Amino acid sequence: MKNNKGIFTAFAAWAVIGALHCTAPVQVVEGGASGTDVGICMVHGEVIDSLDRPVAGSTVRLRPFDYVAGRDTGSVIKRDCSSGADGRFVLENVPAGRYVVECIYADSFGEASECVIDSLDTITFLPPAVVRPMALIVGTTMGEQPLGEGDHSIQVIGLERTAPIDSSGNFRLLAPAGWCRLNLHGIDPDRSDIDTVVYLRSGPNEMDRHHEHATPPCDSLACELAVVRELLDSNGLQSVPTESVVTVAENRVVELRLRGLGIRAVPESVCRITRLRVLDIGDNALRELPRGIDRLRRLVELVADSNALREIPASIGMIDSLRTLDLSFNQLLSLPEPITYLSLDYLDLEGNMLCNLGEFTRKWIDAHDQDWKEGQNCR
Repeated sequence: MKNNKGIFTAFAAWAVIGALHCTAPVQVVEGGASGTDVGICMVHGEVIDSLDRPVAGSTVRLRPFDYVAGRDTGSVIKRDCSSGADGRFVLENVPAGRYVVECIYADSFGEASECVIDSLDTITFLPPAVVRPMALIVGTTMGEQPLGEGDHSIQVIGLERTAPIDSSGNFRLLAPAGWCRLNLHGIDPDRSDIDTVVYLRSGPNEMDRHHEHATPPCDSLACELAVVRELLDSNGLQSVPTESVVTVAENRVVELRLRGLGIRAVPESVCRITRLRVLDIGDNALRELPRGIDRLRRLVELVADSNALREIPASIGMIDSLRTLDLSFNQLLSLPEPITYLSLDYLDLEGNMLCNLGEFTRKWIDAHDQDWKEGQNCR
């Protein structure tokens, strides 16, 4: 993407709304199966159509949830099989882990389900995979200059789905509907890969990624301090010294602590401070997190408790470095599915209204915050 601009347009044809997860429900039979090795799972499932009829001859692929097609080293877990005449399939020798199971029929119907295998030496039964018409993603990077030589491609993370991006930045890719994680390779001279998330619905969908490069990242401490000064001034905090809210290391801002200052909004420009590791915006009056927060790819700690947040951007799931996330005492009714991509050491969701979450999201929260249910304001 040249000159900091990028726009994608996605068209999802007859897409299904909602995602199926193999953890809802999952039946696990302890003790393994005859002929299997200790320490692995045998995964059983079936493929059906929208009328509950078995689908024979569909391709079934199991891949790690963070898999990127064409860039594995040979040690990546891959399991492929086909459904039989009764629509049933078996994936053998699957180690414990988190996976995506994709079922494809006739290249134009499919379903992708995230799946956690959390027991060794078991047989696991997945819920039926309902194959529906695929989503067609048609997009362009919209760069002002043609892409140079090299590998320019788009992949769906977790699936064996990849497509080339031509010299003008155009691409076409079929993918199952629902949440889709895209990895774009070789389109930006400053970054080898760009990840994003999009939810594909029925009919045309527009995904505007202009914010990702609306303004370039700061390349100096002076730029970063100017961004912080602008943030403070825009919230009526002209008397607060810039130096009092930042921590500087190696001549760059690495911590920004704005706790309890009565801040009403954090502008997108804060995401220009790309070496930020700690962002504390707790105990303020925020209704939303800054747009483009996924640009903070070095962020380790995000504290946003005691605000008025009603939703969390799905792009937060792209911050692989994040380890501490405090969203307690807000007004959250739901969480975006991609938040479950995070591998956290600490999560606090107390004091929200998270009363009707999906099974997969609840299981993810349970693994990080065991007491979260008792702290929700449910009527």
